Amino acid sequence: MIAVDKQQIHVKADKLARQLGRREAALVRIDAPADQERPHPENGARLAAYPRARGELDARYLGPAFDTDPALPGWSFLFLVSRDPPPAGAPVRAWLRTASASLTGVIVPASALVRHGGGSFVFVERGPGAYERRAVTAEALPDGRWFLAEGVAETEPIVVSGAEELLSAELLAARSADESE
Repeated sequence: MIAVDKQQIHVKADKLARQLGRREAALVRIDAPADQERPHPENGARLAAYPRARGELDARYLGPAFDTDPALPGWSFLFLVSRDPPPAGAPVRAWLRTASASLTGVIVPASALVRHGGGSFVFVERGPGAYERRAVTAEALPDGRWFLAEGVAETEPIVVSGAEELLSAELLAARSADESE
């Protein structure tokens, strides 16, 4: 049998209610779609206010959240943000652990991506003034950046400004070579 101190629970609930009322803390609900593997936030989660890049939120996983719409399947989780909470109704990004291995890759700004001939590319610097165009598969992130799961190593320097100009120069050089033949 577990002894429960109802007085202590009441005091903690009152304290939490006051913190929520004064916006010193916030309850954050994170929803995950059902077409993906079930997340396990109890094994670790990271939350960040979006789109503000002020770092991660100090959040503690509380447990599963109740379903509000049974027609929308998925998983819902509740977190308590106790320090510097986001404003009410603000979007929050979450990274939740799953049982599968984590994805590895590189996150690049939109300016690094070049689209040509139905493909997506980045330019990797091979040396001073020497660049190589690499095909990549890019997945859009909510903050406007792109996730590249393969095609570029994390340590390789990529062009983030002027990639379109490099593509134009490459295409002009190829056209000039074709015309001179």
